[in-house]
Amino acid sequence: MNANPEKGALGRVFVVGAHRPDGGTYMAYQIGKLACENWGHEFVSVEVSPEEGNHSVWAYEYGSCKVTMEEMMQQASRSDVLICNPSFSSFMWGLSFPGRKLMYVQDMKTYAILDGFFDKYVAVSPFVGEFLRRTYGMAVPVVDPFIHHDHLPDQAPAWKDRPERSVVVGLKAHGDRFLDHFNAVMKSDYPDLDYSTTIIPPRTPQRDFMKIVCGHRYFLWLSAVEGFGLPPLEAMMCGAAVAGFHGGGGNSYYRSGWKQNALVCGYPDFRRLAALFAELLTDDGLAEKLSRNGRKTASGYTYKKFKNAWIKELASFFECPPESTKRPFSQPEKP
Repeated sequence: MNANPEKGALGRVFVVGAHRPDGGTYMAYQIGKLACENWGHEFVSVEVSPEEGNHSVWAYEYGSCKVTMEEMMQQASRSDVLICNPSFSSFMWGLSFPGRKLMYVQDMKTYAILDGFFDKYVAVSPFVGEFLRRTYGMAVPVVDPFIHHDHLPDQAPAWKDRPERSVVVGLKAHGDRFLDHFNAVMKSDYPDLDYSTTIIPPRTPQRDFMKIVCGHRYFLWLSAVEGFGLPPLEAMMCGAAVAGFHGGGGNSYYRSGWKQNALVCGYPDFRRLAALFAELLTDDGLAEKLSRNGRKTASGYTYKKFKNAWIKELASFFECPPESTKRPFSQPEKP
């Protein structure tokens, strides 16, 4: 079945911000890639800013054809598809893009008002799904993101062989102030408890990020609210013992009630988080347990699972099954 029987020809998939150094836009890139490989569309990267592709956080196979947002709207037709994150809702392309529109809603705080005029929405977690239901009256499916298990270093030291009380700190909005406050609470409540912290610079290549985490015993996550929150899950995959704020979306994978794979609490309870962190640093048996169980949790968030779930959602979106065995994937030449 043709994805666009009206014109008798396949269209393009415009992926907004496909090459930006953000986890959310990287997931949008992967969805666009699946749409092209399995339904034969052409991949077009929509640049939000000219410098967005100048990074090495991830490697990209597709996207040599690039257009600006203005060029997209000039070129787009009814046979084309738009894949766009909710962070670009201010453009309200749902009201003006002529083709079909798909949104993977991966957060709730990156936009003031959701573009509510897309053809299909998918949430990244039950937390985001409930936000959409409560706020916009939308009942949407949930698809978990994935983490790159193939980016792990070949040989990572065992947890006990890593430097004692070595901590990688994950920061997002207000990160520096949150870390200063956390350290002040720790100094006040646990003055004799020393630890060393490492902050990984933004835009660090993903393989290097994992290599650094694999060299530390602990991962401290100070992000207040997350639609999902990939870094703590990646830290689990690296064998680090995780403590931090669950952020709401992190409850998709945290099993903290019985201290199974992490020690987490809700923002802004820094005193509770300091107590959990102190417990983690002073109980090696608990930390090793969290490290083992965290690896098991992380092992379930694979690209294969992501791919299979999105193939199902895309089949519903295109109203036809994948055609990868019937029509080869093609990518347009750069104009």
